[in-house]
Amino acid sequence: MMRVQLFEALRYMKDYKGTITYVEINSEGLAIVKWQKDTIYPSGKPLELGTKPTPFGESVYFSDQWMTDSLSYGTVDSNGKRLQIEIIDRLSNNQYKNAYIVPIDGEKRIDANPIE
Repeated sequence: MMRVQLFEALRYMKDYKGTITYVEINSEGLAIVKWQKDTIYPSGKPLELGTKPTPFGESVYFSDQWMTDSLSYGTVDSNGKRLQIEIIDRLSNNQYKNAYIVPIDGEKRIDANPIE
């Protein structure tokens, strides 16, 4: 049985092709880029813009395995250690055909900022 945890879906980090992006969802539901870092820098100096976020602590990760058309997800503890929960084969599970984030059994989430 999985422990029920409260997670927020109001900020996330994305690592894609050498660029790490930190995004926050504002009260209007818009995704706002707050920080970016280029980890592949031909000039020898990394390019970094915005304010680097504080560590998330315990969180959930999702990983798109595009070559095998699968999605894996799990949790990350406060030390950064990952625990994989599941791998979803999108070819065998048509309901996940274009999914990159899925609900997790027992998860309680905060999906919106209150309107100020």
